[in-house]
Amino acid sequence: MTTDASILLHAFEQRLAAFEAEAETITTRGACWRLQRLADEAWSELRQGFAAASDWESANTQPLLKRLNDLKETARVRFIAHRQAHPETAAAAAKEDERIVLEPQPPTLENFFYARHYSHKHSSPVASADDLAAAIAHAEKRLDIRLPEPLRQLYLRQNGGHTDFEHFPKTPEAAYTLPDHDALFAQWEHPFPGEAVNPVDKLCTIGELSDGISFGADDENPWRENVPEVDRLVVINGHGSDIFLCLDYRGGATEPRIVRLDDTQWDATLKCVFECSDFATLFAGLRREAVKTLDGVLRQRGMRTVELLVDGQWRATRS
Repeated sequence: MTTDASILLHAFEQRLAAFEAEAETITTRGACWRLQRLADEAWSELRQGFAAASDWESANTQPLLKRLNDLKETARVRFIAHRQAHPETAAAAAKEDERIVLEPQPPTLENFFYARHYSHKHSSPVASADDLAAAIAHAEKRLDIRLPEPLRQLYLRQNGGHTDFEHFPKTPEAAYTLPDHDALFAQWEHPFPGEAVNPVDKLCTIGELSDGISFGADDENPWRENVPEVDRLVVINGHGSDIFLCLDYRGGATEPRIVRLDDTQWDATLKCVFECSDFATLFAGLRREAVKTLDGVLRQRGMRTVELLVDGQWRATRS
């Protein structure tokens, strides 16, 4: 790893100048997003080039960061100005941007995750198969459950992570090509509120989770009071402190239902807004968006950018 600050900063400034020149020429959404992503990647690479945090802190990079943010804003402004100056072209492009195509294939154990869980992003090394098996056994003993298939098999391959398989059909007739997100939400459920599966060592029950939430009134815990068998609901994913996808082991079940619980109204009831008979059925029904090429320079799966056109070649995005 290079630690000579002057070399790193000089190289970054050269890239920054090229980005600034390109920002002035932006006319499309894809070109705008591509440039913004390249700028962010360059900043991340600059930061990683410093071996010690103290070196980074003493490098006076704030002026460079301001230039980077300014060029990203310039790209956005240039794109908007071009769109406003060409309303007919913009309307056609917007219609195509809104169109959603889902792949007909279900997930596999190999492609379900596209990345490690964010809490493990900087962990090294990746857990071994033996370590994963031990973590699963520990979690099952701690929670007094057996994880359902194929969730158990997913954990044997990777300790949780992020997924693009976000959509589950409301009916067998759900369409795979939809004109916009309103149509998507009308025909497809969105089971995973955080588009992820929590690491197996982070699994906990709704009861355990609620014990760490301040409900704001005399240490009350309305979920424990209002939700039957709250410690038999095992959270595998959530968003904030009010939406959770759970394995439902209540009623003595050994093969859990899958339920999404919602308390976004904060009425302390945790309403069930989605359910599926078992994880295998959920897994088999999940679908992901097809990759879409935006303006010939950027490829996305949903809102996640997966590839950029750089020097005439497609390459994967960098974290």
